[in-house]
Amino acid sequence: MTTVYLVVKGGLGNQLFQAAFGIYLEAMTGAQIRYLTHGFAGDNYRRTFLLDNFTGLRGRTAPVEEAIGAPHYREPALPQPPEQTIEEVLTLIARAPERLILEGYWQNELYFADARPVIRAALRLPLEDKAFELGENLGREGVIGMHVRRSDYGHHGLARASYYRQAIEAVRAAAGHSPVLVFTDEYNFCSFEFGKIPDLSVVRGDSQSPLIDFHLLSACRHFILSNSSFSWWSAWLGAREESLVIAPDPWCVFDAACRPAPQRWRVIEDSVQRQ
Repeated sequence: MTTVYLVVKGGLGNQLFQAAFGIYLEAMTGAQIRYLTHGFAGDNYRRTFLLDNFTGLRGRTAPVEEAIGAPHYREPALPQPPEQTIEEVLTLIARAPERLILEGYWQNELYFADARPVIRAALRLPLEDKAFELGENLGREGVIGMHVRRSDYGHHGLARASYYRQAIEAVRAAAGHSPVLVFTDEYNFCSFEFGKIPDLSVVRGDSQSPLIDFHLLSACRHFILSNSSFSWWSAWLGAREESLVIAPDPWCVFDAACRPAPQRWRVIEDSVQRQ
């Protein structure tokens, strides 16, 4: 059996993209998936490894020394169809005698869409009953979950305040006057900027411990995303057939090829500005 070492890096959303690709490869090839987490020791943003919090992803970490000498494949930097990249990776796994290192962000649904049921089952959080009950209430009440990402994000591009207002109007026009719950890393900004919008509340979350916010955002009925993988995953996991999902464009101001929003989501163009 081939052991595939996935280099895990970034915040929660990025880690979930990497984990999802690993789940897909495991289902397709039977390979053993292991996580290399050594990069978090020197992370400039003090991010930590979070995948062990999900019931289906525990016990997969491996010391970097275990992977020394294994062939190393990096996700292509140039725009390459995901199907081609997947074919290359599957070929490498088939030919690898024992070990293979994979490094990338894999931020495209096409890297793992076929494994959606398995991924959803793996990404369960063992939270207290109170958190799950609150999440169920958000879904029943048709709450619009809005994610506003700003801190340490200027290089990536910030979604304009006007984008969020336009998105709220669009969802309410289609689904009725639903309450809005804002999850953010800048509570004061959102309270000032959006505080006068009727039936809107801002959650004072913890950016260093994002799992409860992630669960609650995923439990909402409709989704207004920032250009962040955190909110991307909340919608991908939580959206139902009747859900409306709105995403900003461009996703990243320095990478025009980065467009992870599936076609079934609505995109509002020219909604992200460079800082």
